[in-house]
Amino acid sequence: MPRKQESEWNLEELTDTDICTAIYYLDPESIPETNAENNSAFVMICFWVLILLLGCAASLWLYWRVLGTH
Repeated sequence: MPRKQESEWNLEELTDTDICTAIYYLDPESIPETNAENNSAFVMICFWVLILLLGCAASLWLYWRVLGTH
């Protein structure tokens, strides 16, 4: 019958730094360097939304300028 394995760590002695290090190790997506692709995608989406809004504003301005003279 296998023996129950017990951890050698004393949970009361863990510091916040140890816990944060373990979380970063277990969840690499929480590290900012690995999220760089997501940030660049967000910037590109914002850029294209801005271009779209400027295009709509230019179209409205042109419409009012050409057809607003009647």
